[in-house]
Amino acid sequence: MVQMHGTLTAALLLSCLAQDVDLATLAQKCGSEIDWIADSYEPRDQIPGWLNRDEPSEVDRVGLLQQARKKAADTGRLVLLYVYRIHGRHMYRSPLLDRYMKSVVWSDEAVVSLVKRSFVPLRLTCDDAVGEALGLKAPDVVEPMIVVMNADGRILQTIHRIRTFNADWMLAALSRHLPDTNGHAPPRGEQALAALKERQDPEAAAERGWVLLRMGRLEDARKELSAAMESKRAAEAKYHLSVVEYLTGQESAAVERWRDLARNHSDTHWGWKAAMNLSPWKDTTPEGPLPHAFEDVFWAPEGAYEKTDTTRWARTEKDVDDVARRAVEFLLLHQRSSGGWTDTRYAYWDSPKILPNVRVAVSALACTALLEWRDVAPDRVDQALARGERYIFDDKNLAPGRNEECYADAYRLLYLARKHARAKEAALRDKMDVLVKKLELSLKPQGLWWHEYSNPFATAAVISCLLEARAQGASIPERLLAKAAEGLAKQRGPDGGYTYMAGRQPSPARNAAGRMPACEMALYACGLGSPEALENAMNTWWEQYGRFERVRVCDFHADEEVAGFFFFHDFFHATQAVFWMRPKQRQEHQAKFLSALVRLPEIDGSFIDDHEIGKSYGTAMALLSLRNALRKE
Repeated sequence: MVQMHGTLTAALLLSCLAQDVDLATLAQKCGSEIDWIADSYEPRDQIPGWLNRDEPSEVDRVGLLQQARKKAADTGRLVLLYVYRIHGRHMYRSPLLDRYMKSVVWSDEAVVSLVKRSFVPLRLTCDDAVGEALGLKAPDVVEPMIVVMNADGRILQTIHRIRTFNADWMLAALSRHLPDTNGHAPPRGEQALAALKERQDPEAAAERGWVLLRMGRLEDARKELSAAMESKRAAEAKYHLSVVEYLTGQESAAVERWRDLARNHSDTHWGWKAAMNLSPWKDTTPEGPLPHAFEDVFWAPEGAYEKTDTTRWARTEKDVDDVARRAVEFLLLHQRSSGGWTDTRYAYWDSPKILPNVRVAVSALACTALLEWRDVAPDRVDQALARGERYIFDDKNLAPGRNEECYADAYRLLYLARKHARAKEAALRDKMDVLVKKLELSLKPQGLWWHEYSNPFATAAVISCLLEARAQGASIPERLLAKAAEGLAKQRGPDGGYTYMAGRQPSPARNAAGRMPACEMALYACGLGSPEALENAMNTWWEQYGRFERVRVCDFHADEEVAGFFFFHDFFHATQAVFWMRPKQRQEHQAKFLSALVRLPEIDGSFIDDHEIGKSYGTAMALLSLRNALRKE
């Protein structure tokens, strides 16, 4: 077993060893209350080189689609096509998202009731034949995906790129084309509480607890749910109470609650959901969505229900303050009792041993983002930073010598530099110097840093953090920057494109556009570049931005070298590069960055690119990028 210090993972795995039920089998029951017409294929996590090779091609999925349409015609219903996997190389860990859908959406009582009443449910892989029949192709559409169509095959609605799993939002989306649902407008909030005011029975307490949880009033919800433990709705109350416990830093209590549900309520979907939150996946993290910050239990803001083709809630520049506030709230909610943000499950195959370094890097970014947006909630942010610092500077939480170590060191250095800019303390400079020495030792002989391999984008990111630290008084040896800049310059091609990894030929600018601004900024800052080359790199970045956004939520290389997991990495470091540009160009690019960012948040306030790296990472990167886009100096 891999040791994962400071995370929920170790506690969960230990609890699983003591279980007397088959958690994996129990977890698989999530979603089984819906009688799907299905292709009987269960996807698995795939090593990238084997994408699609295990998908049975002999299944007549178009025939199943026709079967569902005939049944819809016979019963006067609509077809609900749930696509859990789309054929292509754009995703290799779609089973994780399928499990989140099963746990949150397809196990929700109201959603299940609606599907049974109004739809013919069909669960399929969208293979080439289905994609051609429906005009769907990745990565123009990305799983999980829902297609609502009538019996004639006319598509009424497509919901795809689902990255926030909120049953109430999905219920509203699915109700849009159903005349008997009244647009899905049940009593909410204070109205729902008022209707329950006169009832004091335990079942009413369970209902009030659920309403208060949806409202985000966690402590009030805890009291009501605790009073419903012996009611007929005990299993539901226990699960909702476990959510409250988890979100308020009582992970051990939540784990015990899940174990109780799995043992004593194994015939309910509440027991199945609990089992999924406990069952360990092969990346050593739990299967379920809650430990990974993907189960959104709150009512979404009213505006988030207006557009239902994706869980992204596009905003405008006038909403920037609310976008930032909601992102800060998301980070504060998902900091764990360890002090870290550990929802990531980025364990690029085949070793989850890199997870500690990834979690420290993500946690350092989250701390830096909260520091930059401290004014949103000063007291709560200060408390979060105190806990976060204990986590990111405890070396027991690292995996020395493993992949992603340079990012753990560089982003901790960035945090210290930003903190020193606010509180000039000698101790902070001393800590920066320690990390600088670590980075000097990890620089490879050819003058590049590596995350999984030596490459320009990691090198440029580290140089960017070193430059910030130098501006705050850290001792940065000139030889270190010179060697790194020389190594980086050797990776540059004649059209300004950079290699993907050391040892390859430089990529064309079309494929290298994401890393070009950071690389050109690093060279310019170290005396080997020019403002003209940086401006060209930034213009090339924007020329290719549509490709970046198109594959943003994909977890693999979906368009030649362009991949979702580069999106916020490249976005943030491009916003860093603008401060080395001429004032007029800088302001123009800042306005473009701001316009792009406010159109990306999810309905739960988070930001995301690769679901493996997770929501805390994307949200932290977005907040840092947002601050750069707004900065005037």
